[in-house]
Amino acid sequence: TVSEGSTEYTKVTFPYTVTGNTKFYAVYRYVEEGSADSGDYVKLTENLDDYSGDYLIVYEAGKVAFDGGLDELDGTENTISVTINSNTIESNATTDAAKFTIAKVDGGYSIKSASGYYIGWGGEKNGLNTNSSYTVNYLNTITDKSTICGKTGYLKFNKTSGQERFRYYQSGQETIALYR
Repeated sequence: TVSEGSTEYTKVTFPYTVTGNTKFYAVYRYVEEGSADSGDYVKLTENLDDYSGDYLIVYEAGKVAFDGGLDELDGTENTISVTINSNTIESNATTDAAKFTIAKVDGGYSIKSASGYYIGWGGEKNGLNTNSSYTVNYLNTITDKSTICGKTGYLKFNKTSGQERFRYYQSGQETIALYR
């Protein structure tokens, strides 16, 4: 880290991709702390061709993220508190432990929690399935920067008192945001 006046900058190494293999080279740039390049989680504001990567799944109005570090993901209060500043959430031990990894698979995406469980939903009502080994039942589609769909429901946040949780819903509930 270097300082210039009251601004702190961090030296960042950038990956360089060659024919699908990620290679790391000695490419450095100093970036302002808290910027999109600093390692913090930044809100997706545009749709992507490929959503593969590590994310926080966030209900912004409630300032909470889905806690991917839990062993029991489908429970009330399956959240951590987050501070959102200029569409950025600080990367730290708490937020990093709550992240989800989205990976492109045949026909869609798998979503794996930091605790090692894949998530999805294929039931007739609202719910959340989890499993530690990937199956086609946990296939998700991502149609835009804030829409994750299991087979029969959308990943959203329920803000009803006593029912606060992230899970798949067939209708209603609050829209999520993805922070990468």
